[in-house]
Amino acid sequence: MIFNRSFLIFLFAPLFGFYAQQYSFPNKDFLFEISEINQNNYEFNFKLDQITFAKVVANNTYYTTIDKTGFYEHQEIGKPALPQFNELIEIPDGGEIKITLKKVSFETIDLNQLQLPLIKPHQRSISKSEDPSQVVFEKDSKYYNQNKFMNYELVSLIKKGIIRKHQMSRLEICPFEYNPSTNELKVYYDIKFEIQFLKADLNQTRLNYAAYNQAEFSPIFNQFINQTTLFANKDIITTHPTTYVIVSDRSFEQVLQPFVDWKTKKGFNVIEAYTDDPNVGNTTTSIKNYLQNLYNNPGSNNPPSYILLVGDVNEIPSFSGTQGNHVSDLYYAEYDGNGDFYADVYYGRFSSSNPQEIQHMVSKTIDYEMYNFQDPSFLADAVMISGVDAAMAPTYGNGQINYANQYYTNISNGINAHTYLYPASGSSASQILSDINNGCGIANYTAHGYSQGWADPGFTCTDVQNMTNFGKLPLMIGNCCQSNKFDDPECFGEALLRVSNKGAIGYIGGSNNTYWNEDYWFAVGNGSILTNPSYNPNNLGFFDRLFHANGEPETEWFTTNAQIMMGGNLAVTQAGGADDYYNEIYHLMGDPSLMTYLGVPSPLSVQHDQVIPLGLSTIDIISEEGTYVSLSQNGIPIDAGLTSSTGTISMDISGVVTMDSLFVVVTKQNKIPYMGSIQIMPPNGVFISNSNNVFNEVYGNYNGSIDFGETHTVDATLKNFGNIDAFGVYANLSSSNAYLTVLTDSSYFGSIQAGQSIQNTGAFKFNVSENTPDQEVVQLLTIIEDNQNNSWSTYFNVKVNSPNTMATELWVEDDQFGNDNGRLDPGEILSIYLPTKNSGHADHNNLITNLTSSHPDIQFFNNSYNLDSLAISVTEDAIFNVVIDSSIAYGTPVTFTYDITDGGYVNQQQFTLIVGLIVEDFDDGGISTSGGPIISLIHGFMILKFITVMTLL
Repeated sequence: MIFNRSFLIFLFAPLFGFYAQQYSFPNKDFLFEISEINQNNYEFNFKLDQITFAKVVANNTYYTTIDKTGFYEHQEIGKPALPQFNELIEIPDGGEIKITLKKVSFETIDLNQLQLPLIKPHQRSISKSEDPSQVVFEKDSKYYNQNKFMNYELVSLIKKGIIRKHQMSRLEICPFEYNPSTNELKVYYDIKFEIQFLKADLNQTRLNYAAYNQAEFSPIFNQFINQTTLFANKDIITTHPTTYVIVSDRSFEQVLQPFVDWKTKKGFNVIEAYTDDPNVGNTTTSIKNYLQNLYNNPGSNNPPSYILLVGDVNEIPSFSGTQGNHVSDLYYAEYDGNGDFYADVYYGRFSSSNPQEIQHMVSKTIDYEMYNFQDPSFLADAVMISGVDAAMAPTYGNGQINYANQYYTNISNGINAHTYLYPASGSSASQILSDINNGCGIANYTAHGYSQGWADPGFTCTDVQNMTNFGKLPLMIGNCCQSNKFDDPECFGEALLRVSNKGAIGYIGGSNNTYWNEDYWFAVGNGSILTNPSYNPNNLGFFDRLFHANGEPETEWFTTNAQIMMGGNLAVTQAGGADDYYNEIYHLMGDPSLMTYLGVPSPLSVQHDQVIPLGLSTIDIISEEGTYVSLSQNGIPIDAGLTSSTGTISMDISGVVTMDSLFVVVTKQNKIPYMGSIQIMPPNGVFISNSNNVFNEVYGNYNGSIDFGETHTVDATLKNFGNIDAFGVYANLSSSNAYLTVLTDSSYFGSIQAGQSIQNTGAFKFNVSENTPDQEVVQLLTIIEDNQNNSWSTYFNVKVNSPNTMATELWVEDDQFGNDNGRLDPGEILSIYLPTKNSGHADHNNLITNLTSSHPDIQFFNNSYNLDSLAISVTEDAIFNVVIDSSIAYGTPVTFTYDITDGGYVNQQQFTLIVGLIVEDFDDGGISTSGGPIISLIHGFMILKFITVMTLL
């Protein structure tokens, strides 16, 4: 390959005075859609709506850049930087890939007619150890001298690796071809294609799911775009106790015991492996073989989810990286891919040769997880730093920190961010140290670094020794070079963990040099690297996955510190960056299973019996959805698992044979952990419990679920677990939830003999309000009494399905009685289209929509539109014909109110359109009471993405 090579002073400088040009295609909106034909065959629709051209100066030459939100540059260095769309996808076990194009529509654009120069060649990512002004500009002259359309593969699948038996690949769509000699760009704006996985073994895939789909890994698997369709029943998630392996030098055994005891009480199956055991050994090979055997042959336990390495490299040696000169612990956790760079188990390290320092790490971790803070208010502070680099920090560093502050580390999320952007950060080292010493929950630095710490503003191992943040420990993330280079005597990450009751609770950083592109993607995700990037649900970085503040379901939450690191590396994989290298170099110093508090957490709501008789086989514990519940007795684990979508878990206590109390631990991200006890009494006397409930619809759609507006009866079963008969037993049902009304609240059961169960058919009756929010969890309480004034209480939860319906976009059609420009103009008669989607879990039966405006110059031919039955996940257009008075002034804002009703179900949205004006740059970063829309002109249509102003009532 022939390259023109010269040095750059500025890599890419925008041309002053040049405004970006937006080029639109016939599609009214961007679309990427997957549908399942069968479990081996998927159909995809890809529609491109618009792209943006801009002129830049690079290597003293004008070039054109092409930008599309959420797209990445194709990664071939020196060739035209054509945008491509990337997603992660799973290949079923043994599947061979066949891609078939079924439909393509393209348009050829003459860039010369748009007065645009040649498309900029793609440049390699710059290491943070380099001086950007000395980076060689690379241009493939042979490519640029050819007179023909040169293209990358239109649709391709790149196999990346296997994570816990899941074959991960990257789907790449590059809808551009370019002729550099004529400066013409061919754009494929409408593509339909099919992917077949030939010879796939679906039975083996299902077996893999059953054995290795532990709940801790569902956030990874749910990033794969075909994950929800690969099998119809996606409940193959194993929730019984998490397996946690500690690999340690024997000299640390004693100081580790409080840690082992706590993790056991928390519900982990802890396996201790010491290197003087011949089965473990003290070499990388022997330790890896031991861990791989646990993974491949877990027996009755789960395969390991977490590995904690305890000791420095002299005690637990590290691997030599294959992608550079660095140490890496990755391969202790990689089993399925034969060295494919993707961990199958989360891992971290307590790195020290000193038992006293290991004890410091143990004590800090236990105190943090048990919420033993004198004053937890420090958790509401964050320190966010874009360090010094004149060429890169204004966009890369400031963009990363701006993104975090815009969406996550802000007051609306209960966090006060102490922010230091470039260039002010360069003179702020003392203030940054002061902020961290005063206490913060999370700190992030992006710029230059070295083994001893952050370079500029400086924060080094020497500063760590002088820290005063006693009992106020943050998670610290250093997107910089070598700050976790743990083969040095003491790197920055090690120092932060080794000090007593100060420093950090965890440190994520690299054991080698990091890169500007990859660090940005690691944190922000997205595609284009911008100073003020916007959230894109298709391109998530570690901030998005950690904070999950944009409606991501709980199954996609990355909650532990090791998951954060994995989430960042997955973003690099999706981008097409140096993912192999990043998986090798990024490490966590600290407990991989620890969940960082993001702001001051709220208490967990937990209900369970305080006293139970010996001999029960199960006990129900009620909390929030997705909480991890553990029962232990005298330090011996009894049962553990995740609560269901209703917040309930039935714990197996059939093995309890003594009357020692049960210890209960309930944990969830950003919640204060619950620790309580259950007293066990001898089965002497009477003990009645509500052991089972069956729900029957008497008014509803008879689909077997509890839906909005329905009436249900409850067939209640009571059981006497005591050894004495009960007489005159009756039960009362109640609920404090405003959306549920108990219609029949009392039922008489009479006599219940010792050990007997009695079911009363239709014992209770309740009605669910029509305006119940979708997925509302309603708690009910059964109080049972007998004629001896004994009383027992049992809680249970039900989840209510409702619609969740709103308009997802808007466009204006004014082609018949207007000027066909897709906007409101004086004197026009036009139609407003509101595509309305039911994103809830229940169908509509009689959906009526209304559009109104209080503005006197706006009149309606029809302000009501009947959508009738709108099923789950279906979108239909509501169409309203509107008259704009000829006297209305240009620039007048007109506010519309969109009401959606179905009986008692009500939802409302508001939006504002400007007469005669297209607004292109509103912020859609969150819920707004201003009703601000995002509008752009696309082939005569006005496309609007709503910011919801009023949610379900």
